[in-house]
Amino acid sequence: MTTATGRRPCSTLGDQQLLDQTRRLAGNQRSLEVHILDHLDEIDRRSLALRRGFSSLFDYAVRELRFSDAAAQRRIQTMRLCRRHGWVRAMLHSGDLSLTAAAQMETAFAAPSAGAGERARPSDWNSATTCLGCLRRRAQRATGLARSRKPAREWPVQRS
Repeated sequence: MTTATGRRPCSTLGDQQLLDQTRRLAGNQRSLEVHILDHLDEIDRRSLALRRGFSSLFDYAVRELRFSDAAAQRRIQTMRLCRRHGWVRAMLHSGDLSLTAAAQMETAFAAPSAGAGERARPSDWNSATTCLGCLRRRAQRATGLARSRKPAREWPVQRS
């Protein structure tokens, strides 16, 4: 967006104002993204995409919402992760978890479908579970839901 003189409105801002507004806009974007995920979840729950003639929620997100294939897939994967683990929403909203990381976790964490070929190895499940557990604890601390915790575990130092 430019003004009548061809300048962008942000070009007139002072340094601190520009930084503050950019931080606020990033927060707004995260909030909007969570709302989009909530809407996609409800559309999926009601089967609205199918009822409107789309072959899938993915097809709806690409053709109707005009997301790229990759962007649609990330949002659908993240929406499914949020559906199973509601605390993920708080992490997305705060910026402690990115949409891309959440989608990757969903891929690693999701149960493999029948006949899909290679199944996830137990080590993959352990990594995903550990990752989700760490993120859940961060989300609980961020939202004030954490219970009193034991002191942090000291990791042994290997000496050579």
